[in-house]
Amino acid sequence: MPNVLKGATNEMNNLIIERFEAMPQWSPAIRLEKAVPIKLKQTIYVE
Repeated sequence: MPNVLKGATNEMNNLIIERFEAMPQWSPAIRLEKAVPIKLKQTIYVE
């Protein structure tokens, strides 16, 4: 489950999480021709 480390209001945080979950499935990271787990930190600026 996604986690907002530093956000705005709960409503805004939930909206951003919903948008991320609606994105297409991402391809895994590949190393030496094998899928490997990674952590992703995504910065989002909202104006």
